[in-house]
Amino acid sequence: MSKKEYAKEPLLYIHQPELNQPKASMQHHFIGNRRESVQPANETKESITPRKTRGGRQVNASANNENFNQKNHELNSEKKQFKEMSISEKIDYFVGRSEYAPPINCLVITDRKKYRGVILEMTNEEVKFRLSNRKSSIKINYEDIKDIQLVGF
Repeated sequence: MSKKEYAKEPLLYIHQPELNQPKASMQHHFIGNRRESVQPANETKESITPRKTRGGRQVNASANNENFNQKNHELNSEKKQFKEMSISEKIDYFVGRSEYAPPINCLVITDRKKYRGVILEMTNEEVKFRLSNRKSSIKINYEDIKDIQLVGF
């Protein structure tokens, strides 16, 4: 940033008074506070000890942390990639989307045919499916579906 760049002069000149350009050096320099992470030498990390609650039970803070970490791990493991989901999970993914979100096109592969469109709902053992080139919907048996692939919006 040693070379200051400004806008070029206009190619078509209109009679205007000569004015000095204002100096705006605020765009070229910045000074910020540095935070130092200096800890006093006499402070040490406190070890986790059990503490008593009002009921007289002892609560171990590390056990609470382990439970919390285990719950987080379970939540993360529940979010699978679409390719790793089973067919019923894929159908639930399409049916459970918000009505405000745009519908996602998918490719439903059966023994006889491949269908391209949007999954609308699942009732009993049938999937209601709207083809992308039609406004009417068709019903496909759940057992006939071999695979479902994402196509896009």
